[in-house]
Amino acid sequence: MPSSAAHVVFIAAQSIISLNAASAMVVHAVARPALRLGGEWAGYCVSYSDSAAVSESTEQLITESWSTPVSSSSVIRRRVVQPNADDFDVSTAALPTACSGPTVLCYGASMMEPDVLNARAWALDTADEGSVWKFETIFDGLGGERPPERDGAVECPKERTRVQCAVDLASGTLVPSTEAVRVWQERCWSTSPSAELEQGAQIGQLDPKWVGSMVGYTGAAGAPPAAVASEGSLVLALGGGITVRTLPGLLEVTMVSGSSSRNSYHGAVVRRSWAGDDEGRSVYAEVETIDERTGDQ
Repeated sequence: MPSSAAHVVFIAAQSIISLNAASAMVVHAVARPALRLGGEWAGYCVSYSDSAAVSESTEQLITESWSTPVSSSSVIRRRVVQPNADDFDVSTAALPTACSGPTVLCYGASMMEPDVLNARAWALDTADEGSVWKFETIFDGLGGERPPERDGAVECPKERTRVQCAVDLASGTLVPSTEAVRVWQERCWSTSPSAELEQGAQIGQLDPKWVGSMVGYTGAAGAPPAAVASEGSLVLALGGGITVRTLPGLLEVTMVSGSSSRNSYHGAVVRRSWAGDDEGRSVYAEVETIDERTGDQ
């Protein structure tokens, strides 16, 4: 396989299909369960300002399940359970269509095709208002140095990194300036949604020790974050081997593997370029894998 492979996909704002979360995506055992979307995930979310300052770090449980609305289009719905001091907060949202280069993630037999199973990154993007877009990038595995695991952590061999941000592509600025970028490092502890977690969330009873064993990590790891402004661009070097670069008309999100990485590739870049105006907005999303190696995690 070549060391660098890039593909381009065109996403039109008017044709973006809302997606809901992924439930039993994997009906047979496969080498890469959950395809990095769908099932039960747990981990840490770290929020950064546009100056790369850490504003918040929280544990979260994520459930993603496929559903078929009246339109008969399969969509993904995500539920987030966030423990706090006395209780926990629960929120749900429909996800945008997930794309990896020209590959679009759809429920069905196509999920078992090599291009889907071997995707290193997914882009989930939606137009917001004016020239502002909301972006989510999902990477296969963890970047940077691995965060330490706590005692009693349940073994979860499949991991992912998610990055969310909103960008005014006309100006190349992050929106808002506080909590401008959020980075998740998560482990998949079940390839299908858990009835026990569903019941626990409904009645408000989740054992903190159990939550900790699913989250697994003692906290996010990595070098201190930093922000650099140069030649009209803003570059944020964040935890988890994540770098976010913005400038007018362009967003690049990069994840690089650390020395203790279990990834079978050195890094991945998801590059979005804006090609539109307020009446006909669109984004090109390009996914590039850096130094792909033979084999899976």
